[in-house]
Amino acid sequence: MSYTSRHLKKAITINVILMFLSLIVLVPLWMIVINSFKDPGAAGSLNLHFPSAWQFQNYYYVFIEGKLLRAFLNSCFITFSSVFIVLSTGSLASFIISRRKSILTNILFIFFLFGLVAPPQIVPTVKVLQTIGIHGTYAGIILFYSGVFLPFAVLLMTGFIRSVPREIDESAIVDGCKTYYMFIKIIVPLLKPIFATTLVLIFMFVWNDFNYPLYLLRNSRMWTMPMSVFNFTSAYGNLWNYVFADLIMASMPIIIVYFFAQNFIISGLTSGAIKG
Repeated sequence: MSYTSRHLKKAITINVILMFLSLIVLVPLWMIVINSFKDPGAAGSLNLHFPSAWQFQNYYYVFIEGKLLRAFLNSCFITFSSVFIVLSTGSLASFIISRRKSILTNILFIFFLFGLVAPPQIVPTVKVLQTIGIHGTYAGIILFYSGVFLPFAVLLMTGFIRSVPREIDESAIVDGCKTYYMFIKIIVPLLKPIFATTLVLIFMFVWNDFNYPLYLLRNSRMWTMPMSVFNFTSAYGNLWNYVFADLIMASMPIIIVYFFAQNFIISGLTSGAIKG
């Protein structure tokens, strides 16, 4: 057997083994999906068999009893508001930092980097929000998430904007375009990959976060999806068909967002590495 044949056989064997191992990851997901359509008795066995009778009404029951509509709207408002603030302010700050070479912009960039090193602390955060009167409000938790993720967004966007040739800016200025309109009309369309990357990463964390809403939200009508799932699971913990249906409905928005933005994620993460 030649070296090429042995090498090809080895590569095929390794790929088959890796594909098999990757399928193991899908087993828990399959168990959750398939048991969400069973009756309580069949779902309690936690097997991987198809249900004898598909119980589609499980999702309707969970949607009503788990009060998912209110939690869904709360999560959407908090998540998209936080993402909008981070993307808008982060892109403006990154544009100035990447285009203006001065001591002030260097200090500002280092200041944002410190935000990545220092983790948020609950007690000081609660005291600050109480002092300015927004603890337990939508504004309080939205501003908190915006402050937490703004340094991360600035780091990603600054590297990406530095990879955009400055000649584009100079051509726009020569044509009489103001700086603000140049940023909106020329730079922002080029930032779609990094916008999508930042959006997905922030969206996933904020949507799935349980700890911070637990401390920063006091009214149950303001609870997000993870908090509603926790409350529902506490009440229906022995009814696995309802628990699994609740988990699937809570995770669907993340899957949908990732599905539509996945084409931009890799390019957004790698494009900023072209230039320092």
